[in-house]
Amino acid sequence: MNIDKYIYIGVIVLVSLTCIIYFHERKRNPNVSTTPPLVSPPLHAPANLPPAYISKTPATAPQSAVPGALVTGERISDSKQLWALATTALLTQLNGQHHDILGGDVNAQAQTAHDQQILRDGWKITDRQSLQDTLDWLANTGEREEFARLGKQVQAMEHQQQRVFLQSLQSDRPKQVAAMIAQQYYPQLGQRSLLGWDLARLISVCRLGYGAGYLTDYDAWQRIMPVARQLQHTFSSWQDLSNNVIIGHMYWQAAQTTMAGDALTRIAQMLLSNPASPWVKLPWGMDLGNLS
Repeated sequence: MNIDKYIYIGVIVLVSLTCIIYFHERKRNPNVSTTPPLVSPPLHAPANLPPAYISKTPATAPQSAVPGALVTGERISDSKQLWALATTALLTQLNGQHHDILGGDVNAQAQTAHDQQILRDGWKITDRQSLQDTLDWLANTGEREEFARLGKQVQAMEHQQQRVFLQSLQSDRPKQVAAMIAQQYYPQLGQRSLLGWDLARLISVCRLGYGAGYLTDYDAWQRIMPVARQLQHTFSSWQDLSNNVIIGHMYWQAAQTTMAGDALTRIAQMLLSNPASPWVKLPWGMDLGNLS
């Protein structure tokens, strides 16, 4: 059986399992809406380890927050800041948080310990310095560098060479799936690679860093706004950005071998159409100021 048949059968199995789980849940609780809400409660994600931040790294004790960092659950009214937060809407929605609060939660005290745990377990971030190091990595390298390297490697091969290469990775299933994703999507992403995925996560990590008490709100916005302008300059619409984030999430899932299902496509469809969505309320071309 060749690799194309393996891929086809794998897709059929995944779709079938998704449908079975969906209809089972609908039969068990027919009153559950099929459209996720725009704010809490969460989308049935584990309360302590939201899917977008799951990792296998060991937990360590949290460090003290940065002096002067005051976490509040105040809602944001500035349209430019709301636009910047909307770049993380897929992950914010996936984690059941608010789109118009910098830290994502109205309960500041509960949020601090929760966000410290996410950063510690998912990112190995335990203090302000490790947070800054992670933000620098996402800004300068992220996962887009390895994705581009793998995509270029596969793209340079003839079709038969690609099949042989993918078959050679059968003993390392996560790496094989990551290579398949790079094979399929790198040609359409090109030089942008997974920039949207990396920079959306950068803003999400800033929000978590603020929620955890490692950044002041001033520090967080100093990081967030230039990245938001870069995203606006690089992508053409909310849908264009969401496509990049979804592909990045699929690639990340392959690398992490997580079993969490990818609900981002369904969430993106809702964000693009729901009148209460920040993507509907805030035009992509809003004036955010100069890129520099």
